[in-house]
Amino acid sequence: MRLPLSSDVSVFRKQSLSPSLSEMSTISKKHKAILLIFNRLGRLSLEVLMRFCAGPLIWTSIFLSLIFLALLGTWLYSSSLKYDREAATINDPAIKNAKLTEGRRWRIYAYIAWIIAVISLIVTFCFCSRIRLAIAVLKASAHFVQDTFSVVLVPPVMFVLLVLTFLYFIVICLFLYSSGEAYHDESHKTPFGSYRFDKKLRIMLLYHVFGGFWSLALNVALTEFIIASATIMWYFREKGLSGYVIASVFRAFRFHLGSLVFGSLLLALVWAVRAIFEYFAEKAEEAAPDASGLTRFLITCMRSCLDCFNRLIRFLNRNAYIQIALTGENFCTSARESFFLVLRNSLRYAVTTGLGGIFIMVGRAFIAVLTTVIGYFIITRVSAYSTKIVSP
Repeated sequence: MRLPLSSDVSVFRKQSLSPSLSEMSTISKKHKAILLIFNRLGRLSLEVLMRFCAGPLIWTSIFLSLIFLALLGTWLYSSSLKYDREAATINDPAIKNAKLTEGRRWRIYAYIAWIIAVISLIVTFCFCSRIRLAIAVLKASAHFVQDTFSVVLVPPVMFVLLVLTFLYFIVICLFLYSSGEAYHDESHKTPFGSYRFDKKLRIMLLYHVFGGFWSLALNVALTEFIIASATIMWYFREKGLSGYVIASVFRAFRFHLGSLVFGSLLLALVWAVRAIFEYFAEKAEEAAPDASGLTRFLITCMRSCLDCFNRLIRFLNRNAYIQIALTGENFCTSARESFFLVLRNSLRYAVTTGLGGIFIMVGRAFIAVLTTVIGYFIITRVSAYSTKIVSP
């Protein structure tokens, strides 16, 4: 929506851009249910699509990608021939050589596209069994969500707990920060004061900050373990269990809390090291804004290495939590077993994870587009909304 021009300011002031709060609440009650229904229908249709049409969709997308690469190579090659024909009609040697060089460059791009298409075709034929396995996993995941719908409530509930933990963390930080000795620095020429901290208070602040990292990592660990445990219970259909999510919460706190705390400790240590590095890197950049390229290069390399290490620990933790939920072993044993399990089945894991990521992306786009389109039609076709929109 674009705001009106200056000449339309008087008209814009007379006509409110949006209804009042009470009017909006009245209008939203009429159509909020419609959006929620279509959102629910989009999710259910996606589940049906994954359960019954995952195979055709994946194979169709693979072969369409191969056809696209082949057509792209053909178009690039025809463009290179066009440059050759233009060069044949030009007498100026410099322009002619430039056209021929451009034609050769486009032919190289065409050959690269064709080579990628051929390699992709060979890989597709070689990985047919692994692709079928990934399709079966996607169908099973859709069946699991349909049978155990309460699992979709785990991330929102854990997010609410995370927000509450973060608020507690902020409040305690404010209390600790204000426990220092207040003073006013006259050289700053501002009405605001500052605080001095002794060694004990600094240690308490650092301890509390690290505790915040640890709490966040534990929240992630609980979320991943509860979902993994519920999936495993559903897959093996344990007798006497109906609420897989509640049973998984009980397992997490009754049997495996120590393993989850230890795994989250490793992740919190990595986050703490990254925070310390970013603090000193920022101080170094402030002290020497015109630092040499080598210094900036080393800082960037260290930042990239820490980011890779963070991803590695998160990968190990996630698979360790799945192994804990499956076998009930401790964290170290589960991390080792899960790592070598993924290493022995690296191709299956890569294909399954890649296709799963594609379906997640398609699902998010499908639900978002469906809800947005319905909301657009409600806003533009319902008079209670359309009369309030000003768009010159």
